[in-house]
Amino acid sequence: MGSRAGRAAVAALACALTAGAITDGALASRKAPTRAPTALADPFDQSTTGRRASQIELATISTLPDAVSGGDVLMELRGLRAGDRVAVRRDGRSVTAAFGPLRADGTRRGLVTGLRDGLNRITAVVRRGKRARKVATLGVRNHPVTGPILSGPHQTPFFCESEQSGLGKPLDEYCSIEPRVEWYARRLDNTYEKLADPYAPYPRGTIRTRTRGGREVPFVVRVETRTINRGLTRLAVLDDPHARGKDAPLRTNWNKRLTYSFGESCGVGYRQGRAPLGLVLGVSPAEAAGDTAFALVGGVPDRLAAGDLIAYSSQTAFGVYCNPLTSLETLAMVKEHIVETLGDPESTLSVGGSGGALQQYNAVNNGPGLLDAAMPIASFTDVVSTAMTVVDCGLLLRYQRETELPWTDDQILAVRGHRTLQICRDWEDLFLPVLHPFDGCSGIVPKAIRYDAQRNPTGVRCTLQDATKNLWPTDPATGFADRPYDNVGVQYGLNAFNAGLITAEQFVDLNVRVGGFDLDARPTPQRSAMLPQTAEVAYRLGGVIGRGAIDRAPIIDLATYLDLVPVLGFHDHVRPYMVRDRLRRRSGGGSTRGGNLRIWRGVSLPGDAYPAMDRWIDAIRDRDGLGDPEAIVAARPAAAD
Repeated sequence: MGSRAGRAAVAALACALTAGAITDGALASRKAPTRAPTALADPFDQSTTGRRASQIELATISTLPDAVSGGDVLMELRGLRAGDRVAVRRDGRSVTAAFGPLRADGTRRGLVTGLRDGLNRITAVVRRGKRARKVATLGVRNHPVTGPILSGPHQTPFFCESEQSGLGKPLDEYCSIEPRVEWYARRLDNTYEKLADPYAPYPRGTIRTRTRGGREVPFVVRVETRTINRGLTRLAVLDDPHARGKDAPLRTNWNKRLTYSFGESCGVGYRQGRAPLGLVLGVSPAEAAGDTAFALVGGVPDRLAAGDLIAYSSQTAFGVYCNPLTSLETLAMVKEHIVETLGDPESTLSVGGSGGALQQYNAVNNGPGLLDAAMPIASFTDVVSTAMTVVDCGLLLRYQRETELPWTDDQILAVRGHRTLQICRDWEDLFLPVLHPFDGCSGIVPKAIRYDAQRNPTGVRCTLQDATKNLWPTDPATGFADRPYDNVGVQYGLNAFNAGLITAEQFVDLNVRVGGFDLDARPTPQRSAMLPQTAEVAYRLGGVIGRGAIDRAPIIDLATYLDLVPVLGFHDHVRPYMVRDRLRRRSGGGSTRGGNLRIWRGVSLPGDAYPAMDRWIDAIRDRDGLGDPEAIVAARPAAAD
């Protein structure tokens, strides 16, 4: 079984009679029934332990019971036998008809619809024989498809971009659009033609492709576009509507593998973002925004041609909104929709660079089961750790411009630890502005509504910490979100001084004058100090990855060497090794020792690694080892190294 759009919980181990408990289907007593326990299922295969053969379970399959969205949820009733009479109710209303026939594994599945926002109670009653009656009840909490679920109150203000994406005016304040489905035929020149009538014969020149299962099919792509969690979501998969016919049920040429593409960079949000069609079709780089360039080297055409379902959302592009909880939440909601409408993926593989790599490590660490495997490109560990480099570079560059002491380039590099001087300049130019309450917003946020200490002190604050204020404590002096950065006590250049590369005078001058930034990004002679509870929150919510489920999925990190490349060089080569070090500490010296992470150096792209990762996933599945650190390492093929 594959990852089913996230973790699932089961309300079950339930066996009750109208007036007593049931043991192996026989009437045991007339005592009042005990409350059925609820168990947390394995996040990768939804299995539970401890259920006896005489007991039943009721489980959510498409998402967690308390994280349902959109008014429906795929459910599974387990522990059934031939001849059992089943009745399922949603808050007293029968939904039995939604459940399909008995499967070979003793289960019945059904899409329960009509859920109201908030708590819904789903109850299954199974009658076996004349007197045996078993009951399982599960509370299901539904949320609007516009969100939020776990990220806290929606960010405001919020600017829609559906019109800029060619999808028409938004329907509501949540930037919703009318869902649409379109079909595109791929031609020999690798361009696409939109089909006016997908059920008519395809245009001359439409090519054919061979799927992962060996089937040769027309290269016709079904693209679904809708709004999920306020983000524009695109889903693309091979389809053959002409052969299927207009009146036939939907049956695509999906190979049951899902490739999820994450967008890069790091922005402060207040916007919907865009979802260029080319990102799921694998063409049209001219459509790409600044937060999607890495996606264009993600090997999407090859995955699409093999039959993978390709998914992308503008709210899982960190260049739109650099919020790890919103990213995780959106990923779970998109997968929930896929499971409920197209089916259950056998496996979910992710790809994406830079900020897209950040999101993959975040999902593997903090959302076990959402991804079965990850292929980050040009990686960083997490937003919090990476932000330390951004701020330090800003401080060190300011010091170098103001100091009267002479410094050589080699001495500066010895302090910074970088390969070139350009790396800090790029950090300063590209990402130091997200600490600024006015400059950090994208152009879609009007300047007139942005914060200014004198002219508009209650305006929109464009700093990254204020944009993610649901995550952080507030500064008691200002009421602004605290910044998870602190350089109190840092001895800049200590290693360089101990190695004799800088003088004592330089070392002292640097550390006396380096200073810090206040919450408005203004330089201060004092170091920057965060609140003690801010660090606690950063670790507790998984903002610093490494202590969660990061060892429970195979990862091939495509660490192309970029240190010497202008603009891209800030993706410095140390980052994947930081992840590996955390993994090794996470395993505590055990047998896995971070073996689920392979680091590919040189010039490596997803297309190079897909065959190895596919073999790795298959080997894990053959061992029934999804989510098992030891099985993942044991199944690793030589090609992954």
